[in-house]
Amino acid sequence: MSEGIVYADVKFKNNQRTEGKDGVCQQNEELRKQNTPPSCPTFTGNKDCPKPRNCAEGWEYYGGKCYYFSPDKLTWAQSRDECITRGGHLVIIGSLEEQKFLDQQIGTKMSMEPEDKFWIGLTDSINENEWLWVDNSSLSLCLRFWLGNKEPGDWKGKYGDYLEGEDCSRMGEPGGTKDAKSWLDVNCNRTQRRICETKSHL
Repeated sequence: MSEGIVYADVKFKNNQRTEGKDGVCQQNEELRKQNTPPSCPTFTGNKDCPKPRNCAEGWEYYGGKCYYFSPDKLTWAQSRDECITRGGHLVIIGSLEEQKFLDQQIGTKMSMEPEDKFWIGLTDSINENEWLWVDNSSLSLCLRFWLGNKEPGDWKGKYGDYLEGEDCSRMGEPGGTKDAKSWLDVNCNRTQRRICETKSHL
């Protein structure tokens, strides 16, 4: 019995042609949107969407999760532990929509003080440039929201006073950002505010 050979002639319209990482990420995002039911916004009149009553006092609801934006500042490790104490973890950002929501929220909560930023659950403290979330999952190539083209920079300080470099991630720009890119890597011993995350319960 002979095996047949199948040939395929694939043609793309000009506006469908994408190349490189950005093209793959764009295609992945389009497929994800097509196959994911829309999440319910924070405030909605849609009777099919759960009301945001399922978050503890002081937490904010979005897309089936609850978020806590701290008023006080701690180091990254202290922030990680404090989020666990609250029954959650430092935020793990899994979509562009979630990043935009967080960016908008903290943009309204921050002062103009340069160090008024928020820790997220992302670090490369184990292996340099291997960014992991607090659940040990790897940072997706398609979900990176570093601010500008110099981040992450692993800056050692002007006079080499940060020998351990910058191994923890924070986010935030006053007023938010147009492109949702607001992550910076900084020294883990700095004190910042934090975003804790947990699943909501109906």
